[in-house]
Amino acid sequence: MFSDSSQKKILQTAEDAIRAAVSGGEPAASLDGIEFQGSPGIFVTIRKGRELRGCIGRVKTDQQLATSVADVAVESAMSDPRFDPVGEDELDGLSYEVTVLSELKLVELHEIEVGRHGVQIESGGCRAIFLPQVAAEEGWSLDEMLRHLCRKAGLPDEAWRSTDASLYAFEAEVFGN
Repeated sequence: MFSDSSQKKILQTAEDAIRAAVSGGEPAASLDGIEFQGSPGIFVTIRKGRELRGCIGRVKTDQQLATSVADVAVESAMSDPRFDPVGEDELDGLSYEVTVLSELKLVELHEIEVGRHGVQIESGGCRAIFLPQVAAEEGWSLDEMLRHLCRKAGLPDEAWRSTDASLYAFEAEVFGN
């Protein structure tokens, strides 16, 4: 668990990296004094008001936390294929959310708790992931979440029922401004 001050530093790192990328500068990615064990996955979600503006992440990284946060923040702002890159005129109206993932664990269906667990599906070379907050925000049941996850992966809606499909669950620490 990150302290409030650590969360603020992490969020500031994400915002600074995005502002630098949009303006053509180089961000200083430093999170001195923030300890984290392991190689956490990091996602950065950008919103403009209540609307999603970008969300990209990595389920595992071998980089330092500051570098991962900065890199993923820039990817989310500039490379999410669902959106145009963030423009300089948008910067003051954006909010940021950082999600730090636990290790992914292969699970059985009955082990998944909607709103508590994020889920990744893998089947036939296809893969997709939902963060824990997605299903809760959308009001989905477990079945609905898994159908949407299959669609996101480019799989048939019921592919999660196949013996070829693997489901991975994880928890996450989520914080934003």
